[in-house]
Amino acid sequence: VIFWKSLYIYLFACFNVILRRLHRSLCRPLYNMCECCCGPWVFTDTSFEGDTAIGQTGKELDWVRAYELIDEADRAKGFKPRLYHGEIEPSDLCQGAVGDCWLVAALACAAEHPACIRNAFLTSEANSRGKYRVRLWDPEKKGWSVVVVDDRIPCAKGTKRPEYLKSDGKELWAVILEKAFAKFCGSYAVLDGGWAGWGWA
Repeated sequence: VIFWKSLYIYLFACFNVILRRLHRSLCRPLYNMCECCCGPWVFTDTSFEGDTAIGQTGKELDWVRAYELIDEADRAKGFKPRLYHGEIEPSDLCQGAVGDCWLVAALACAAEHPACIRNAFLTSEANSRGKYRVRLWDPEKKGWSVVVVDDRIPCAKGTKRPEYLKSDGKELWAVILEKAFAKFCGSYAVLDGGWAGWGWA
C-alpha cells in the first residue's frame, strides 16, 4: 500500500508536470495564433475585482498582472514570474496595508514546511493564463474548498508595489494565496483581524 501511495504522490505528480509542460510547448503556436486573432488568452476573474474585492469604496488601486510585478531589469533579461523561486521560506512574506498579521503568521509557520504551501496549490507552477486554483480548508463545511483566482494583484496607485501582502517580486505563491483567502472570506478588508489557527488549517 505504501509503495503504491508513494508512486501516486511522487511519480504521477512528476509525469503530470512533464505532460503539462510538453502540452504547453506543443500548443504554444496555437495559443499565439489565438492571441493574435481573438485577443489575449488570459484569465480574468470578474467575480473578484474592484471595490468588491477590496471591501471598501474609494480606495484607488491599480490591478497589476503578475508579470508586471517583476523589475524592468529582470524583465529585460527574460525573467518570468514563478509560483516558487528557490526555497519556500517565512522570509518570503511581508505584511502590507491590511491587518492580516494572523494570516501572515500562519503562512510563515506553514512555510517552514514547504509541502504545506505546495499542497494548497492545485495549479503547481506559474500559469501563463494567470489562472490559479487554490485549496483552502472551510471550517463551516469541515472540508476543502477550491478557490479560483487570477494573477491580478492590487497595487498602490501608480506603482507596481502590492498593497497588501508583499513577496520578493519573483515568486507568486504568497500574493496568490492571500488573494485566495480574501476571495474565500469575501474581500481583503475582511482579512483585517482573524484567528491564526484557521490559517494553519
